[in-house]
Amino acid sequence: MDPEDPVSSLQDILSCSICHDMFSNPLTLPCGHSCCQDCIHKHWEMETAKSSFTCPVCRSCWSKRPEPQKNISLSNVVELVGKVEMHRVLVTRVQTDTGTPQIGTTLCQLHHKELTMYCTQDHRCICYQCLMTDCRQHEVQDMEERSRQEMKKLSNDLITSECQQKHTKEEIDKWKCSIANMKDFHEKMVSGLTTKFQQVKKTLDEYESHVLESVNCDRNETLTKAEDHVKQLERHLQDLERHRIEAERLLMSDAVTFLEGVPQLVPVGVTPISPNVQENLQMERVTKILSEVTRLLQKELPDILHPTETSTPPSGFAVNDICDVAGTSKSISDQKTSPFKATEKKRTLRAELWKDYRNLTYDPETANRYIEISHGKTKATHRQSWRSDVPESTKTFHTWQVMSQEGFSEGSHYWKVGISQCLVVELGVAYGSLERINRQENRIGRNSSSWSLEMGGIHHSAWHDNVETKLHSPMFTEIGIHLDLTAGNLTFYGIEDGSLQLLHTFSCLFSEKVFPVFWIGEEASVTICTRSNVKIEAARC
Repeated sequence: MDPEDPVSSLQDILSCSICHDMFSNPLTLPCGHSCCQDCIHKHWEMETAKSSFTCPVCRSCWSKRPEPQKNISLSNVVELVGKVEMHRVLVTRVQTDTGTPQIGTTLCQLHHKELTMYCTQDHRCICYQCLMTDCRQHEVQDMEERSRQEMKKLSNDLITSECQQKHTKEEIDKWKCSIANMKDFHEKMVSGLTTKFQQVKKTLDEYESHVLESVNCDRNETLTKAEDHVKQLERHLQDLERHRIEAERLLMSDAVTFLEGVPQLVPVGVTPISPNVQENLQMERVTKILSEVTRLLQKELPDILHPTETSTPPSGFAVNDICDVAGTSKSISDQKTSPFKATEKKRTLRAELWKDYRNLTYDPETANRYIEISHGKTKATHRQSWRSDVPESTKTFHTWQVMSQEGFSEGSHYWKVGISQCLVVELGVAYGSLERINRQENRIGRNSSSWSLEMGGIHHSAWHDNVETKLHSPMFTEIGIHLDLTAGNLTFYGIEDGSLQLLHTFSCLFSEKVFPVFWIGEEASVTICTRSNVKIEAARC
């Protein structure tokens, strides 16, 4: 073996330690050495009686017969060296037949000289004459040296490729397993959620029947009490009438008749006591629960499913495509909806609100004595002095608020107000039965009979039943209020340059007729916008 021959050197390195030939289907043992597949199996078959298995190179011993792995990189190198050797033998035979040099060289096709160098610029083997002509200015290397470098590089690449191949197969297996797990997980999730929704639907249906049945029972009981009381009052009225007629007759008679008739005069009984007919507090709690369920389904659930999108208000309008939700920095341009669709939905919302627009007026009788009503009952201003010229009324609020003359018990209604800047005002609705005395307790939003949006210079809040929900939104000088009694929603919008921003939505099943109410802080004023004042805005719809 020529020590300068790289092929011969590789053949020696790639020889099996058992058969001393080049590897055939090489297997790598746990100790790291490699042998031919047939050789190592025959070697271990001879050792079966010893109950131990050894490496023929380093004599490492194993009590259990190993399971050697095929060395793909080594197999590829052996195959490559075999091809190089075959090519060299063929070239040598050709040279022997033609009388050319027989030292295993290949001749230059252009100059018929031995190829001894490699041009790194042209990427080809060259002879001495090529070096003196075409490749004179090029960088060249010894061909054998270049061959050794490339073989070493290719061998390393094959080893790296084998590692990558093994890693890729492991990744494929891992991801296939993950996909199977994901499919199983989502199938179970879909099944579980379907069951949960069915349970929710079933529960709602069952309790709808129970609640409606309970309401009907309460209604029948209440009506029966009221009707019986009316009958008692009617009988009492008849007794009073008979007593009056008999008393008048005696008063017109002579003394004898009078004195004899007075003892026989049937006395009038006491007025029947009114039955205790109160609002069903149990139903009020049921209403609160249903409102909370509605809020969870219409607000919390969409926020979980689409955390980067704004939620659609319960009224059914697609406000998320045209409005920002208070507390987020998401603008109209940030929405996934195209500008064209956003504009169309914006127009749709405005058109819907415009159809529901109502002209409101303040009820002066309800205005607190610090509240002055002007401009055709559409402007309310908090005065510094108490109005002594206004007669006291049972409808007058003791707190700084005023109610509108118009009330609603069904349908959908929208109105808009303008408020003075940087001053505290509160807008909302309340039942007509809202008490007028006890200032703080009967301020809108501080009791179960009213709902409000408080606009202040520092922060804004939504109030109901004296529970505050703080909002993070800019100050607006115009507020739109949409009341949908059918859906049970009260929605507040901030308005600036015609753009709507959703501020807050209450969900509630209103049990009485509701009236718009306005709490007006010191030096503040609230102006109700009439339909004629918002025609320009409506025209842009």
